[in-house]
Parts: sequence; structure tokens; C-alpha cells
Amino acid sequence: IFLQDSCNLAHIISPISLLKGANKAYKGGNNAYFTLADTQEEINTYAENIMQTQYADEMQRYMLNDGSRLRISGSLADLNTKEIHFLEERFERYFKSKEFGDHFTYKITGVIPMMEKATQYQAKYLIIALMIALLFTAIIGVCLMKSWSMLIVVTVPGLISMLVISGVMGMFGVHFNLE
Repeated sequence: IFLQDSCNLAHIISPISLLKGANKAYKGGNNAYFTLADTQEEINTYAENIMQTQYADEMQRYMLNDGSRLRISGSLADLNTKEIHFLEERFERYFKSKEFGDHFTYKITGVIPMMEKATQYQAKYLIIALMIALLFTAIIGVCLMKSWSMLIVVTVPGLISMLVISGVMGMFGVHFNLE
């Protein structure tokens, strides 16, 4: 409920959804019974029975056989990085407030965290590549011209162009996050 109400997660699928569906099916299809069963024994029976149906693959996709890991899948509206960080912080506060950390861990996955990491790696290695290119340019310039004063002539234009590009990126709000 927290993921739906507070994080606007839609189309949630988890082992709990399957177990709720089984409870509803065993209670005659009444929507009032789309809840977890009252006893652990019933939940275990439903889990065993689900594993004997065409939904076994779905159950295994969302929960390991020993129950040590489960996956909750859902979809979010298109959000920017700041909004995603806000939702992650909100979830972290909720997780800590319920003291789930004593028994559970979680990992947020999907396209958004992957794209953020890709941007971080790209920014990190772009800066390293530019520095290496500047160093090689300086070495080649000094070797070809056989003069240390050429070091300044060769490196200053590269540094100035990097500063101009950084300034333009800053003006237009393009920031690389190197956390």
C-alpha cells in the first residue's frame, strides 16, 4: 500500500499478489478476500498449489523457493533524477521507521538507477580521457618541437576549450553527477 499511495508505483506484481489472488480464488472469487490468508498454514498451502499451476514460473520469477528473496515489480511515471532521489529517500525513511532492516534488505533496480550509473561512469571516464588526451598532446608537442616552452602553447588551448565547454554546460544546466 505504501508503494502505491506514497511512491505512486502502479501495476505492482509480487508473490503477495499471487497469494492474495489464490486466497480470493479459494474463497469463491469474492473481491473482499483479495488479502493475505489469515494463517501461515493457508499461505503455505496456497504457495504449494500455485507451484502446481501455470503460474509456477511467475511465482519463481518473484520469489526463490526457500522464500529468502522476493521481488516487487511495478511501474513509475517518467520522473527526473531529483524526483527519483526524493522517492528513494521517502522509501528509505519508511523502511527504517518500520524497522524492516532487522529482517530485510532491499535494492532498487530498473532503468532509472542504471541510467544514472551510466551517466556517472561516462562523466568520470570522460574527464579521465580528456586529461589523458591533454597529457599526450603535451608530450607529443614537446617531443616534436624539442622545447619546453611549447608545453604551454600546446596545453593552454586544450585547457581553455575544456573550461569554455564546462562553462557552456553550466549555463545550460547540464551537470555531470560524480557521486
